[in-house]
Amino acid sequence: MCCFNTYTCVLSCLVLSCLLYLRICVHTSCILMYSLHVQHLFIGSEGTLGVVTKIALKLYPLPSYTVVAIAKLPSFTEVSKLLRSARGALGETLSAFEYMDRKSITALEDQYPHMVEKFSNSLFRNYSLVDKNGEDNAFVLLEASGSDSSLTDRVNQFLSTQLEANIVLDAVLAQDGQQEAELWKIREFIPVALAQMSRNTTVSGPFLFKYDISLPWLETERLVTAVEEYMSGQCGHAIIGFGVGVDTHSSRQYLQEFKSSVDYVVCTYCYGHAGDQNLHLNVILRLQEDISDNRKRQIKQSVKTDLEHAVLTETMKLNGSISAEHGMGQQKSHLLHQARNGAEVQMMKLIKTSLDPKCILNPGKVIPFPGTSCK
Repeated sequence: MCCFNTYTCVLSCLVLSCLLYLRICVHTSCILMYSLHVQHLFIGSEGTLGVVTKIALKLYPLPSYTVVAIAKLPSFTEVSKLLRSARGALGETLSAFEYMDRKSITALEDQYPHMVEKFSNSLFRNYSLVDKNGEDNAFVLLEASGSDSSLTDRVNQFLSTQLEANIVLDAVLAQDGQQEAELWKIREFIPVALAQMSRNTTVSGPFLFKYDISLPWLETERLVTAVEEYMSGQCGHAIIGFGVGVDTHSSRQYLQEFKSSVDYVVCTYCYGHAGDQNLHLNVILRLQEDISDNRKRQIKQSVKTDLEHAVLTETMKLNGSISAEHGMGQQKSHLLHQARNGAEVQMMKLIKTSLDPKCILNPGKVIPFPGTSCK
């Protein structure tokens, strides 16, 4: 089933939910047009308005046919063109459309080289997925699923058309279920690879900052460019958006070469659910090892503050959301006043205090109240 929009998918599948705290049940097995849709109120509340005690789901049959491919594009600009064309050519069979920038693929190659190498040797017929000179290349994982036995031919024809139009530079199509799973691993292991880079963190780093953003996909490149430009202006002794993973020999060599003038390296990595207009912007900070521990802590806090400001400001300028599929939670709750106007925040607080006057449901999440009470 194609579920590009997470909340639409939830609404189409959720039939009934019982909320223990309010002692009410919300039925959605039929269309209700005569009352407030209470269920909508609870979607996105992250446990702050009630406790779900029972859920019934609609079940859909597994698709008879699934086709998975990875395409290499000249640049980010072609991603939205490919998505628009895929929706037109494949329609409701288009079940996934995942974006990965070149640096994310490079990070995967650095940490899990076998994942890329196996495809270069088999599916890619000695063609390397990562072109070392292709700084601007973008990658898309595309999946189509349905009951049509001609689905593979349709996807093949679609990709051939995009190759002729120079929207796609090269593509590989999985030949069986095992290859489909291996292609999906390329996308799924990017956050794992980035986390691996920052594992066993010391005061020297590297440090990983993660942002979950939703905005019109055409504005995504503008957002990342604006954030990098802002950080370039804020960072007096750093290089922004360095083209390789920060734990590779090349970046260490760079830090060593410019030891007297560069205190740290900040690298941006982008991937996400292009079909949902959901971008995962990850930033890795690596520090020079011989600067003082106090200076390292100062840099980390300064970079975190500057990044948060840049991401929030630029996202709101582009009519986006600073919180997409992962919600506000506790770490982002202090940003609510900047992301929403005063009237909206006040309305949220009124709803919260009406349903949970003692503020015992997931306190401190989403809506920031000082102390432990909802005052």
